[in-house]
Amino acid sequence: MVKFKFLRIRKFLKILFYLSLLPLGLYVSLYVLDYFFPFPEHLLKPAGYSMEICDRNGELLMSFLDQQSQWNFPVPLQEIAPILRQSLISAEDKHFYKHAGVDLVALVRAFIGNITGWRRYSGASTITMQTIRLLEPRPRCLRSKIIEAFRAWQLERLVSKDQILEIYLNLTPYGSNLIGIEAASRRYFDKSASSLTLAEASLLAGLPQSPSGYRPDRHFEKAIKRRSYVLRRLEADGIISKEEQTLVDQEKPSIAKYSRHFSAAHWCMMMKESHRAYKGKLQTSLDLRIQEIAQECLRHGLARYLWKDIENGAVIVMENRTGKIRAWIGSANFFSSEIQGQINGGRAIRSPGSLLKPFTYLLAFQNGLLHPGSILHDVDLGRPDYRPSNYDRQFYGPVSARFALRESLNIPAIRVQQELGTETLLNFYRSLGISSLEHEAGYYGLTLTLGTCEATLLELVNAYATLARQGTYVPPQWMEEPSLTEVVEAKTIFSPEAAYLVHSILRDVEPLKRAGMYIAENAPQFAWKTGTSSGQKDAWAMVYNPEYTIGVWLGNFDNRSSKNLVGIEAAMPIAYQILQEIVRLYPGSWYLQPAAVQKQQICIRSGDMPQPGLCQQIQEEWRIIGKSPQYACRVHQQLLLDSTKTWAVCDACKGKEFHSQIIEVWPEHVRAWLQENIGLSKIPSHFPDCPRNISTKVVIAKPIANTQFTLGPDEKQHIELQAFAGPQATLYWFQDGVLIGKTISGKSLYHCLEKGKHQLSCSNEHGDQASVQIQIR
Repeated sequence: MVKFKFLRIRKFLKILFYLSLLPLGLYVSLYVLDYFFPFPEHLLKPAGYSMEICDRNGELLMSFLDQQSQWNFPVPLQEIAPILRQSLISAEDKHFYKHAGVDLVALVRAFIGNITGWRRYSGASTITMQTIRLLEPRPRCLRSKIIEAFRAWQLERLVSKDQILEIYLNLTPYGSNLIGIEAASRRYFDKSASSLTLAEASLLAGLPQSPSGYRPDRHFEKAIKRRSYVLRRLEADGIISKEEQTLVDQEKPSIAKYSRHFSAAHWCMMMKESHRAYKGKLQTSLDLRIQEIAQECLRHGLARYLWKDIENGAVIVMENRTGKIRAWIGSANFFSSEIQGQINGGRAIRSPGSLLKPFTYLLAFQNGLLHPGSILHDVDLGRPDYRPSNYDRQFYGPVSARFALRESLNIPAIRVQQELGTETLLNFYRSLGISSLEHEAGYYGLTLTLGTCEATLLELVNAYATLARQGTYVPPQWMEEPSLTEVVEAKTIFSPEAAYLVHSILRDVEPLKRAGMYIAENAPQFAWKTGTSSGQKDAWAMVYNPEYTIGVWLGNFDNRSSKNLVGIEAAMPIAYQILQEIVRLYPGSWYLQPAAVQKQQICIRSGDMPQPGLCQQIQEEWRIIGKSPQYACRVHQQLLLDSTKTWAVCDACKGKEFHSQIIEVWPEHVRAWLQENIGLSKIPSHFPDCPRNISTKVVIAKPIANTQFTLGPDEKQHIELQAFAGPQATLYWFQDGVLIGKTISGKSLYHCLEKGKHQLSCSNEHGDQASVQIQIR
């Protein structure tokens, strides 16, 4: 009997011994399994993100479904209301911060339930195990439960409890296509998860058990019943008092329909398209305040055209210093199919009209061909194949470059293009970022500067921003976030001095006042330019100051024309209103005068340096020292008349009595216009009995032999050639043996010479010849 008892005790102790080895064996087994089956850490990186497009200050503009067509906005745990976290733990896993991933008591209870068939599951899954199930979905069975328990143990060793809770809250489905607590908060309560109240948090904490069954927008009473359970658990765990439980249990929160943000639609679509691989919040350069200003000004401006002859418009605002785009409106109404509102007017290729003219003049200033006071000839080009005119169908004769650009005259701009060369001008436009100019120079011809070509609103805005930056080109910048901002090197395209001359012209608001716009005397300074395309299909306006450049386009995407599509009348008021509103937010400044830009006196009629005693009308004009042309006046000359003031005379025929008169000498096509339109007197013919006219011998009067001339800033020198050889004799001029032109005896010919020594010869039809030597230094 004693022996039998001893054997039983021994057997019992043996069993106890083996049982005591179980934890050690389990512990060793776990580590062996961990070695051969490591945790797939790549699963911890969120796979799904709903892209959120934000402005420069983080204001939400628009959000998009993720790759699985779900709303998913992962947020850090710190941005989730603490009461929501506490509610979830009380409802799902009250020992969450105590166990190592597996609640053994609950697991044994579930195991017994599965064996006996009494209850298949009894809440054995901890939050950690549920997180594993969300990371690696498996069929719901005992085998899956064991794997989940093992993976939960691994996960607890890899990351902290708070990290696990954060992963869980961002992966849990909340009904419909909502993933994560942030998406649920926005959808059901139109607020972020950080702002949830106890009533709202406890309701959402009950949803994970059955996301579809407890959806508050469809099964509100069931959701409230489940919330009551969560509130009881919170009270039992001492998180809230009994009074709070009773009070909140009686409260029925209203389920709000999520007010989706839909600002700057065209901008957001572009950002989504160009950042497809990006996950989460995309902080762009757009400024929502400026965007709303531009939107309202465009809406108000288009409202004037009630009969819908102008249906659409686009606006881009760029910050000059950085090149960042602060506003982008692609159409008047993104949702209107009637006006083709989803076309992005900021990128649409259109005809820019007169918007290119300032850059034509700028290049001429830069190359030393002109200054703002230089005289250009606004008269018919005299070409039978091409006869352009100005917008008002008038010619203005000799005008200054300042007047020609301010009034946006066409003929002077074409003459400047001829002087520059179309190929040179085209390359300059392209250097400003106008890449839509894809054809060769011959395709555009002389109409290039008039804007009968291709450009987008974005390209034009950045070209004007380059002008506003005093010649520094920076590609458009789309991102505010430093890590996403493109690193670019600024390029100097032209000088600040040339830019300043253009600023001095484009800041003149007199044409705007004539067009009926009110510009206050104390209004902040700005520069502007408008454009109207051929056929009146596009109306443009550009406005800039040192801080911002604003571009406005108005028109119709079906290419319909309208008599109201005039830049200065339709688009300019919108652009100016936008500038005024922006300046109220961000005060503007103006440009400092470069040291190399100085005012000098010029003859108003010729635009050249005044000649003492000849030029009577003199004014000051900006010039670039050492660059702008400095010819002596080439219009005013002193003419000697006989005693009757009938004939022009010279030293050979003036006699004892003669008179002196100042005359204006113009090219024949300009003189003809002046005589017809303002009554300019004809220059008297030379005295017919002048010995020089009677003699058939060729005599060169100008230039005088051995004269030395100083080279002009364009590395050329214009010389007046004049010779006499008998009445109405035809004379032929040669430079260094090469025929350069012909004149009538006594008439002048102007010729351009380069640096060096030259021989000028003149001969008549009989072969008589005279020659002089001159030097250009």
